[in-house]
Amino acid sequence: MLAARNILMTACKSLGPHFSRCGERIGCYPLPLRLGKLLIICAVVGICGPIACAQESISAGKASFDRVCGLCHGPQGKGDIGPPLVPMTHERDEVLDIAREGRGMMPPVSSKTISDDEIVNVWQYLKSLSGGTPSTDHAQLSQSHSVLQLGLRVERAAIAGDLSTLANLSMDASVLLTQSLSPSDKKLVYCLEAYANWQLAVQTTNQKDALTAIQAAEVQIHEALALDDKFSEADILEALIEAEAFALNPKESTSSTNVASILDRARILDPKNPRLLLAQGIVDFRSPGTREGAGSAENELKQAGEQFEKEPSAKSWPNWGYAETFAWLGQVLQQKSDVNGARQSYQRALAIQPDYKWVSATLLPSLNQH
Repeated sequence: MLAARNILMTACKSLGPHFSRCGERIGCYPLPLRLGKLLIICAVVGICGPIACAQESISAGKASFDRVCGLCHGPQGKGDIGPPLVPMTHERDEVLDIAREGRGMMPPVSSKTISDDEIVNVWQYLKSLSGGTPSTDHAQLSQSHSVLQLGLRVERAAIAGDLSTLANLSMDASVLLTQSLSPSDKKLVYCLEAYANWQLAVQTTNQKDALTAIQAAEVQIHEALALDDKFSEADILEALIEAEAFALNPKESTSSTNVASILDRARILDPKNPRLLLAQGIVDFRSPGTREGAGSAENELKQAGEQFEKEPSAKSWPNWGYAETFAWLGQVLQQKSDVNGARQSYQRALAIQPDYKWVSATLLPSLNQH
């Protein structure tokens, strides 16, 4: 009993000046009663301390959110120029990654603007707001989060030129597809697979790998469209996949005859989508026979760049295309022997995505051959 008393007295003294004379204060009570009172004190401090700290973090997070994030994402993260952030479904580390590396139209945020600790506080603040929103099935929320994580990985791999990751992402997608995903999440997974394989086909220098990837992409995008035949993002990707299949093997492919009708369907569904203009420009560049000629590709890609500038920042996937627009515009200009214009376009792509390996390691060096 004496040992227990000594341990509790030591713990009590460690709580700070307020309890530094705790041993003297409980001296007038019988030992069991004294121990009970001390345990109550310790329990109160143990519970209230973390609660007070959490509330401080949430209050600090609100201040940081209002200062840095609220202008785009609206009061209390309800959305404005940028998408809504409540309910907050991202984990802390993913929020840190998005803030530091950027996503879609959202540029990276410097640590001079907001520190890592402040970002964590913002995350806790948004989490606290999310608790007041209508409840969502936890399993479904977790699965949706996994789909978003997969989208982030695909996007990073495409920009980093990580062809091995792009080739292996189908395994992760297959695991997700075995779960009870909602139809909207399921079609996104198929789209992500198709996008990864299209990027692989475009970026690889191995003709066999490109053909294998584009064939897989054709199957995956058709699965997405089978789930939702009015999904314009899938139509846009299907047009790009078919155009790439034609470019890789024009003698055996009949894809080019379908591309115009696919893009027309996407145009009816989502006429203001900048990826639609990007796709039209790429299609005209890769398979000029689908329209009057490849001369329109430059115009369409420039228009796509202007549209991407107006697109809200920090969109969830599908949010690709801004940097890609200038990578393809550079190729169009390079084909026209406009080396200076091509170089400026490639540099613009790198200004948007500094780690864009396809541009830095393949497209820019190719200008030295002119």
